[in-house]
Amino acid sequence: MYRTNKTIQPVLFMVLTLASCSQPATDQKSSTEQPPVATVNYQKPQSSFNDTLIVEAPAAVFYYADSLQLTKIKAQRDPQKFEADMHEFVFLIKTAKKVIGSNMPKLPITEARNKRYLLFIGEHGSRSSIDLDGLPDACGLIICDKNKKPQPVDMANTDSEIGFYFSK
Repeated sequence: MYRTNKTIQPVLFMVLTLASCSQPATDQKSSTEQPPVATVNYQKPQSSFNDTLIVEAPAAVFYYADSLQLTKIKAQRDPQKFEADMHEFVFLIKTAKKVIGSNMPKLPITEARNKRYLLFIGEHGSRSSIDLDGLPDACGLIICDKNKKPQPVDMANTDSEIGFYFSK
């Protein structure tokens, strides 16, 4: 039966590890390696509508790009990235609606489809407007209160952002 000295085992392990890692570094890329895909930022195209949605505060307003905008955005983006983004928007909107329904059941939810402008009417007739073409995302959420300026919401943090906004 073969017996090894216990002090030789760690040394042998270290030598083998170093030997396996001693490949020379090269500056040349392998011919099968693909160049990195460039990330292209897109400019949200203008809406094909010029209608205004009038919103009585308080409210949570979900907005959506119209079909022509979506077609133009899709043409500017990688198709897989576009589909992933649209899937994410559907999930975030669904989740945000659940959060609002659970945490603020009396907050009215409004959907802005085929609208370019939102006009918020607050207390004592105060007015504030938002041009949806100026917002970067194809879909999103804006919240407003009677005495505050409307605010876009990061839908991934709907619960905390709505809590902060309405608690101030």
